[in-house]
Amino acid sequence: MKTNRRRALQVLAVLPAAVSAAAADGDDKKATAPTSSFVGSWYVTVGVTSFILSIEPQAEALYLRIESGAFNISRVKWKAMAGGLFLQCLPRLRLWPGRDANEIRVEREDFPRDDVSDSFKQFPLAFFMRRAVVGKLMPMFADRPLPEGWDRAELPADWDQRAGKWNK
Repeated sequence: MKTNRRRALQVLAVLPAAVSAAAADGDDKKATAPTSSFVGSWYVTVGVTSFILSIEPQAEALYLRIESGAFNISRVKWKAMAGGLFLQCLPRLRLWPGRDANEIRVEREDFPRDDVSDSFKQFPLAFFMRRAVVGKLMPMFADRPLPEGWDRAELPADWDQRAGKWNK
């Protein structure tokens, strides 16, 4: 087939639409991929150690580890792997679907026992995490009025000076 300037311009004119259509098609496939079932907030607590994950669709997660009252919070990357996800955090985590939509199966990276705290030694290598489900407030708390001043658009001038101080 003979290529000419007119045909080249036609291809260039159609290319953005083709790229957009391909991207939209890819987004639909991603939405139905197994990784979409992992999106959301997850938690587990064993003894005095807790892991909390907020897995986001753009291959990032907010990772919070709490141990004996101390915590570490970070944004981490995840990548899809056969049957689940891999999170690049400390310790690294591998996720698979659970027995239902509100649970995932997780394995954590193992470390030499001399390199971890006593409480972390109690945390299992394989465990379930539960989905943080949005619950309803008890009726007596659901429709209570807003505290005074919360309906205003601007804060009072002395707000910055009062922030972080206990009310007297």
